[in-house]
Amino acid sequence: MRETTIMRKILATILISGLMVTIALSNGKKTENRASYAAIDNNGTRVEDKGFTVTKIGDGVYAAIGGDNDPAESNAGFIVGNNGVVVVDTFEDVGAARDLLAEIRKVTNLPIRYVVNTHYHLDHVGGNAVFAEAGATILAHRNLRGWERTENYKFFGDNPKPDKRAYVEAFVLPDMTYTDAVDIYLGNRLIQVRYMLGHTGGDSVIIMPSAKDYTTDIVFGGDLIWKTACRI
Repeated sequence: MRETTIMRKILATILISGLMVTIALSNGKKTENRASYAAIDNNGTRVEDKGFTVTKIGDGVYAAIGGDNDPAESNAGFIVGNNGVVVVDTFEDVGAARDLLAEIRKVTNLPIRYVVNTHYHLDHVGGNAVFAEAGATILAHRNLRGWERTENYKFFGDNPKPDKRAYVEAFVLPDMTYTDAVDIYLGNRLIQVRYMLGHTGGDSVIIMPSAKDYTTDIVFGGDLIWKTACRI
């Protein structure tokens, strides 16, 4: 009963936070920064593709929002504390992840202490290597470690080509895993990571208590909330 009550509270927080983040994205024009990175077109020409939009949504909390046709392919975020940074998800590609790291460096030079992967899908773990090289510990639910380099092949059909296999095999796995819950402290800043059943079976939600105007929690829900659907 107690676990059910906790899950309901988390779900309620996610739904409230989703509304709050939507408001922040629509009203936060002054804090947005559109990132881009270089790509190569079919003629071998260097072109600039839009990657994602960074918006401050709370005290030291930033959302990195990618569109359906953007190279980043998904959403990410980061949380700045007193002594370091936690990154939530790393996009699909190391190029977008490098851009995310560059955007973080525009905000703070504090070390990247952790990356939290919300689930194993390639568009959320593909840039892990960038942050591992920067010294971050990769953290995720225990199921993710076993699935990251196996279940992602399915996105390339029944017989993935060698380059796609190499792409998946190069994913950086979590250094640290948890079962039900883990707390991260960035100095005096508490970040709660909680397992929630849904979507993949290894999903994490990341909660920052009282991060919006010091009164409202902010939650990163990964793909448990996707566009207009709640996958719980």
